[in-house]
Amino acid sequence: ELYADWSSTPLYEEDEENSEIVLAAFKFQDYISEAKKVKKFDELIKNGFFKRIKSFKKKQQENFFAPLLVAAAIESNVAIGNRYIELIAEERKDQDLTRLEDKYGEMHDQSISDATSKTLELAELLHDKKDTGVVEVLGSAGFLGKLFSNKKVLIPIIGLILLGFLSIVAWGIFSGGDDAKSDTKTVDSVGEKFDLENSSFNHYLKSAYIREDTLFATAKPSWNELNYDEKESALRKMHLAGSDRGYSKVQLMNGENASIGFANNSGVNVLE
Repeated sequence: ELYADWSSTPLYEEDEENSEIVLAAFKFQDYISEAKKVKKFDELIKNGFFKRIKSFKKKQQENFFAPLLVAAAIESNVAIGNRYIELIAEERKDQDLTRLEDKYGEMHDQSISDATSKTLELAELLHDKKDTGVVEVLGSAGFLGKLFSNKKVLIPIIGLILLGFLSIVAWGIFSGGDDAKSDTKTVDSVGEKFDLENSSFNHYLKSAYIREDTLFATAKPSWNELNYDEKESALRKMHLAGSDRGYSKVQLMNGENASIGFANNSGVNVLE
């Protein structure tokens, strides 16, 4: 757990004007603004948005037990989760659902769920025919805005409500271990590891695993040295290898966890 080595005694200053806590609360507002400004889901993936949020939460340590910071994180979780749903809804209008699911795969589901502290699965959102509603966060001013405007009354009340459930809330908001352990879990426990040691793919693949009819692979920097035709040929070979290994789709990611190519029975697509 992210807070397994934290002290049992709160180390944050309980003064509501604590500058470190206030600045951290405003940082959550910055993340909300960043999410609202982007026009395409790709932008959030390419700049490591969800990983940055998770890392920021982890760095707060005991400060996260401050009611103001817990409230700011909850508002951030809801607002960013809603924006994710909105962006996927827009993508659904312009792209074929199968192609969209192949492009993003399941690789991002866990990091997005960790960052927003709720389960958000791309496949479920894509195939949900009903419009997915979003949650209004206490009016246009936002929860944090109301908190700042009436701190003397609201902060003590929020503190009393949250303290009883703080360990559960903190676990839900942080949701997950450190990045290295998370990456190991992704390969070892979520899917069957694809052995690259004796494979020709090891020249340009760093790691790979098979899960639910899909080969998820992470490319080495050497992938960028290939030209377009060579990349297309490599993806096609990875897809053909699936006939012996029991998968029919290939999802290729770079070191930043962004999709750079995919292949299925319909064809091959290299994303530059």
